[in-house]
Amino acid sequence: MSLLIGTGQFIIRHVMSKLPKRGSMLGIARMGMNWSIDDVLKHLRANNIEFNKKAADRLRAQNRAYTSKDFFELLGFEDYQDIDFDSTEGCTIIHDMNHPLPKKYENRFDFVIENGTIEHIFDIKTAVGNIAKAVKVGGLVCHVSPLDAFNHGFYNFSINFFNDFYRANGFENREFFQLRWSANWAQDQNVLIDPLPYTHEEFYVRSDVYASPYNKLGIGFIAVKKQHFPDTVVPIQAAYDQNLRLPSVLNRLERPR
Repeated sequence: MSLLIGTGQFIIRHVMSKLPKRGSMLGIARMGMNWSIDDVLKHLRANNIEFNKKAADRLRAQNRAYTSKDFFELLGFEDYQDIDFDSTEGCTIIHDMNHPLPKKYENRFDFVIENGTIEHIFDIKTAVGNIAKAVKVGGLVCHVSPLDAFNHGFYNFSINFFNDFYRANGFENREFFQLRWSANWAQDQNVLIDPLPYTHEEFYVRSDVYASPYNKLGIGFIAVKKQHFPDTVVPIQAAYDQNLRLPSVLNRLERPR
């Protein structure tokens, strides 16, 4: 798995400014980085993001492929942890996210990021519940989910999934973004990031997107944890939750026959 340029620029341009501090963080899986350290530094400087200059010098001197661990250390996180069931990936925590997270990791991290991993985990309730529980109150969760593959993992996710789950599990300030970048990202590092106001109504990607050079697609999501729930809450999809009394749904339900 890789931390692609779309995800990297989303973090740099929209996530870093929302973080309460660069303290403890948890990455779901360790990702390879296929863009150079000089490219990363270029984007950090362009967005006025402070970074760890000693880490930058070390990475440039090593002249090797680097990983998401290096990327987040470059961003200055004081305590980096990542998690995977496969010990050969080099993660600091070995755990299968199909199973509940050990209690010692709950309500612990200032920042938890998942980038194209949970679609590969079959027990999705447990996996996303683990992520929500790992974020400390006041901390930030971030997901970047691919939209351009029909046979990539077990699942594809809509914004309803993230909005309704995190709404039910104590998270507020939920924000969505549509991410687009080029498959030829090594030559074209432009990433289009558009805010996506949440709605329970259906929406579709414009057909011209698929003919555009920027046809790699993803959803970016961030939210702030306001309350810790020790047990995962299973939501009802907002469009069908009559307790929310969404106007368009009520109109559909109450329309005279």
